[in-house]
Amino acid sequence: MQQHPAHDPCYENSSMASPKVGKAVRGSRTGRPIMVALDLLGRRAALRVLWELRGAPLTFRALQDQCGTNPSLLNTRLKELRGAELVEHAAGGYRLTREGKKLLAAMKPLSQWAQRWGKAAAGGDRPPVADGSGDGELGAQDALHSGSRAAGRKPPKWPIRATPRSAGANRRRTSGAAV
Repeated sequence: MQQHPAHDPCYENSSMASPKVGKAVRGSRTGRPIMVALDLLGRRAALRVLWELRGAPLTFRALQDQCGTNPSLLNTRLKELRGAELVEHAAGGYRLTREGKKLLAAMKPLSQWAQRWGKAAAGGDRPPVADGSGDGELGAQDALHSGSRAAGRKPPKWPIRATPRSAGANRRRTSGAAV
């Protein structure tokens, strides 16, 4: 029997509790460090706060302006990031800790990959999908549309929607009202 997410222990207090190593977080019951880090960094504006603090310290107001967010959300993120010892408050304002700087350095390879991936996506072609063989060949998703490229047609936009954008649109059409 599948549990409803609201009753799943890995979702308990996920929107209110700061993620902690060893405790369940969104999407994981184990509390493994990678899952806790991904939960923390995946929260709204968390990466933006870290990015804006990459240089000189910023006051709360300056950080709020740089992030373009509201004070309540910024307070929540700062509390979580301070709890994770990635951000600290010092005389000049908020700044990255040594661990926060290490995190940004660790994210550089991901950023470089994303730049390459983004260029390929902006050029109209989807980035290659690895097929798991390790030989650099394109995966099955690209093979699905190789025929349309050969015929001079553009492949469909990604992602392909299998369902209508709004369930409400279907209800309006099937409500039985005369149109």
